[in-house]
Amino acid sequence: MAEVADVRIHGTTQERPVDRFVMEAKHLTPLGKQVSYLKVRRLERKVHGDCRVELDTNEYSVPYQLVGKWVDLEVVAGELTARWKGKIVAEHDIPVGRFKLVQNPLHIEGLVRKTYNMPGPNELARPIGVYADAVGE
Repeated sequence: MAEVADVRIHGTTQERPVDRFVMEAKHLTPLGKQVSYLKVRRLERKVHGDCRVELDTNEYSVPYQLVGKWVDLEVVAGELTARWKGKIVAEHDIPVGRFKLVQNPLHIEGLVRKTYNMPGPNELARPIGVYADAVGE
């Protein structure tokens, strides 16, 4: 396109598109966050037991409370938004490449505590013996 179509005289404008663009570019306004409707993807995914949903070989975390539930995903301009019952529950940038893990540590924090009976951040000052009791030692 750059070597043929943009440099030949256009039948309607009688100008080369490459020259016409230079004149028009100064009048163009950035769209900001407005993106083309063609670049929006909407999908549904079931949340796996590890608090993640898979999209295009990558995995993205969502809050642990949604394990086993279906969430709506929306991909717009390199960002993924997960919604449950219409509410935004997670937002992630989409990484370059495949087989990547994108995780918000807060999404699994409750699951880890629930599974392993780990103390919360305000309980970290407890004596070490209390932790041994918590894991059955």
